[in-house]
Amino acid sequence: MTILATLLTRSSVISSVHSFTQSGVGPVLLGFFILVLGGGFTLFALRGERLASQRHPESVLSREGAFVTNNVILSVFAFVVLLGTLYPVFAEAFTGTQMSVGRPFFDRMAVPLSFSLLLAMGIGPFTPYRRASGTVMWNRLKVPLLIASAAIAALVLAGLREVSVVVVAFLVVTIFAGSIRELVTTVPELRPRPVMRMLVKRRGYWGGQVAHLGVALLALGIATSGTLSERTSVVLERGGSTQFDGYSVTYEGSFERQGGDRQATVARVIFEADGQRVFTAEPALTQFNNQVQAVATPSVWTTPGRDVYVALSSLEADRISLNLYRYPYMWLLWAGGTLTMLGGLWALGFWRRRQQRAEAPKQEAELAGGSRHV
Repeated sequence: MTILATLLTRSSVISSVHSFTQSGVGPVLLGFFILVLGGGFTLFALRGERLASQRHPESVLSREGAFVTNNVILSVFAFVVLLGTLYPVFAEAFTGTQMSVGRPFFDRMAVPLSFSLLLAMGIGPFTPYRRASGTVMWNRLKVPLLIASAAIAALVLAGLREVSVVVVAFLVVTIFAGSIRELVTTVPELRPRPVMRMLVKRRGYWGGQVAHLGVALLALGIATSGTLSERTSVVLERGGSTQFDGYSVTYEGSFERQGGDRQATVARVIFEADGQRVFTAEPALTQFNNQVQAVATPSVWTTPGRDVYVALSSLEADRISLNLYRYPYMWLLWAGGTLTMLGGLWALGFWRRRQQRAEAPKQEAELAGGSRHV
């Protein structure tokens, strides 16, 4: 699917802001795609029986069942993206009608799947193997659910009214509280050394837990930045001002900036609060020597609470058209991605240890055989 996406965007199959229709690598990518696809299915045909598990989950309400549910949801997620991407291509090929599948389709399909994935991912690690009873699950989840309910009540009282953000925040707090409860109830005593010993002893499990927490933060970042964002388009004369996100935004002027293979026309936009300059944005329209159309380069102002994007849509002698965006808590995306990566790296040590334990008897046997030979 990665190669397919590259093929679609580099060979003018689709018209998109992400496509590069002047590229001539389409036939090469198509051949490589066919080679990889044919080779992959050939390996499945020859060795598919090795992928079949001899054990099946006894119940959907078990840790094994939660793993299967996670995999099914992720597979459906991938199919939704594939369907939304390829449907316009096949529709135009068979009917000659051009159409596009936009954000409403993906929101309608992906949002319920995302909630289901977070729910399965949050409950799965705390579910017993083989079969889970209601009593056991309630004993393990009642404290995390109570903590999450209290946190969400506080957010609602503070003014949060977006249902999707409330639901995601509830699931995220539940996952974090459940992981902390698991650590507290598992470790012999809450001191740094016993905790570290437990994390090292069960690298695979706790690495997965850390990765789950990272995915939860990613989901929260996507929900807050997408739902609580603010966007507007304005036209400003030189010296003109407008209000955005509590700031006075003023167009001060423009200037030219030369580069090796490009020439940029840069606008200087001033953000002021209480009469004080707090940020100077310099969005640009960049003209590359080998391209006909200029490329808009936004200016980004990053703070812990939100990111502000300032982008040019047009620039004249004494007038500009600006697109202003405010996305709150974008740092959650970076924190979630970093946490997911760290969890994977931590779990990687588990596999290395297990491989070393598996190789140890062979090395001992080889050493013993060498001693007898001597």
